[in-house]
Amino acid sequence: MADAASVELLHVTKCFQATTMALADVSLHVKAGEFFALLGPSGCGKTTMLRLVAGLDTPDSGLIRIGGTVVNTLPPYRRRANMVFQHYALFPHLSVYDNIAFGLRVRTRPVPEAEARRRIKTVLALVQLTGLETRRPQQLSGGQQQRVALARALVLQPQVLLLDEPLSALDRQLRQVMQGELRRLQRELGMTFLYVTHDQDEALRMADRMAVMRHGAIVQLGTPQEVFQTPRTPFVAEFMGATNILAGRVVETMATTIGLETSTGLRVVCQCATAVRVGTVLSIVVRPEALQVVPHGWAWTEDNAFPGRVLQTTYLGEITALTVALPGEHTLLCHMPSRLAQEFGYQEASAVLVGWQAQDGHVLEEDPPLPSTCEASSS
Repeated sequence: MADAASVELLHVTKCFQATTMALADVSLHVKAGEFFALLGPSGCGKTTMLRLVAGLDTPDSGLIRIGGTVVNTLPPYRRRANMVFQHYALFPHLSVYDNIAFGLRVRTRPVPEAEARRRIKTVLALVQLTGLETRRPQQLSGGQQQRVALARALVLQPQVLLLDEPLSALDRQLRQVMQGELRRLQRELGMTFLYVTHDQDEALRMADRMAVMRHGAIVQLGTPQEVFQTPRTPFVAEFMGATNILAGRVVETMATTIGLETSTGLRVVCQCATAVRVGTVLSIVVRPEALQVVPHGWAWTEDNAFPGRVLQTTYLGEITALTVALPGEHTLLCHMPSRLAQEFGYQEASAVLVGWQAQDGHVLEEDPPLPSTCEASSS
């Protein structure tokens, strides 16, 4: 029997304006008590999925279950799944207390005032707003307003909390603070969180598992570590910041590795867990932080080692990003500790050696074809 706080989508499709497919035959199971992130670029369908679970939109086909119960035809107020919106939607003329109390008072059966006061006191402590009950939203900071929106959802005691990019309006430092607060709150409550974001770092910091979406479909699902370190397709690799993708033909196969040759003659050794035939054309990805960059002429022990020339250096605080040109018109993005980059004195036109171990390369699958249009899928 499904847990009361689990969320499940089975072959869900949603179209807008007759031809625009927002979700294409999506299936997903979110475990009870899980912090699950939906990640992807704008327009990929992640907010549509959230709205379907909340009951703000209706699927064209497929089933949506919360706790094993099909909720397709249930109105939002009967789903025990509350939503925190991107722009908070607080009532400016109401106090913090009255904003939080609003949902309790407008129910078909309003919560008794004594019980409402107890709940509100509890959630104010949870979100660390005790003492600010009489303030209006305009008297609060952005982080405090976000906490009021959270408290307003939590006071209704939902089984599932749906969050639609709730931190996007905050500055970077406050976002990082609130990321920690949300994670603390979720663990303390043991509640199921379904969290929408387009920020890769945010999803990596907070989620137990995550789904990367593209054009209305889930293209990879796994733990943050799995998605970050072993992206499945070029789209996922690039979206997660791994910009070093090399395409070529397999020229050699060994026990656990393959030899790849690019169109310009660059020979690369890469780890490969599955059987691949010589002559197969494929792509591999190497993350920028996996690359080692040393001055030209140093002794080298990497499986892959190539001479190069620095095209650009970008100081990013703790790390420095180097764009390095290799033979054959290839360029690689390399991330290294800024202390080392400064010690080596890297600058534009510096001669270097770039290398990585075979195990740091990862073979990619092809990106799946884009979903058909709604008209095509209904014909």
